[in-house]
Amino acid sequence: MGCEKYQDTLPGVPSKKRQVEYSKRKNMKLKIQTEQDRQKAIEAIQAISLEKTWLFSLTKRRKRRTLSQNRLLWLWLTCLEVDGETGYTKEELYQYFLNVFPTRRFVMEKEIIITSSVMDTKEKATFLDAIQRFAGTELGVVLPDPEDKRFEEFENQYGHLI
Repeated sequence: MGCEKYQDTLPGVPSKKRQVEYSKRKNMKLKIQTEQDRQKAIEAIQAISLEKTWLFSLTKRRKRRTLSQNRLLWLWLTCLEVDGETGYTKEELYQYFLNVFPTRRFVMEKEIIITSSVMDTKEKATFLDAIQRFAGTELGVVLPDPEDKRFEEFENQYGHLI
């Protein structure tokens, strides 16, 4: 018992009990934010049985787009549908912008184009900037930012139509 307890406290050396526990798992996800989390991940990898083949994947967690970004997108699309004189619905405009301004990611060494619902905050901001520039240059429509003085008026005009 004394050795087992001692072994369990050595950094990077999981106990036999933990080795069995980790090797029985089929899938494992670990969120790493602290040094303690990192040590648990290292311990888990060291504990797996090499008698089987394992696939290890490490993905940087992205902060998903915010609800305010999503609301802004649909507010702008509603404005373009109502006053943009395009003849397209906001859903058709959304699909058009996804194709014209695609956001690409690589998943399992394959390039995919993602929809705005899975964009992170930076990707969504880039997408919104592209739409705003397009509306101004190609359609002559000014889509205001939330920081603009007249944004509240704009939101009142189109918000109930979303």
